[in-house]
Amino acid sequence: MDWWTTHDLRRTARTNFSTLTDPHVAEIMLGHKLPGQWQTYDQHQYLAEQGMAYQKWWDRLQEFSDYAALFNSVALSQANTSSIAQRLELPMLDEQGFGNGLLSRFIHL
Repeated sequence: MDWWTTHDLRRTARTNFSTLTDPHVAEIMLGHKLPGQWQTYDQHQYLAEQGMAYQKWWDRLQEFSDYAALFNSVALSQANTSSIAQRLELPMLDEQGFGNGLLSRFIHL
């Protein structure tokens, strides 16, 4: 990545919000006003909808954190690669690039 700004976090959040709620709720979550006449006639704050979307967003972020904790807490050795693969529900195949073999190459063991 050539460059990165904190606005990229906002863009990432907004993109993900689209998968969690309606577009107008996602815009409100970012602090944007509804467009045109919509903001004039629709005075609803969509607090319940925002709350549900924020909870879904938190759950998604927690999943990422859980995966990171899994890799950080387990001593990554060839002996326990299969247990990691089982916890991640990866297929248990041979060392020809699948299952444990793929995981081993991915984590550079």
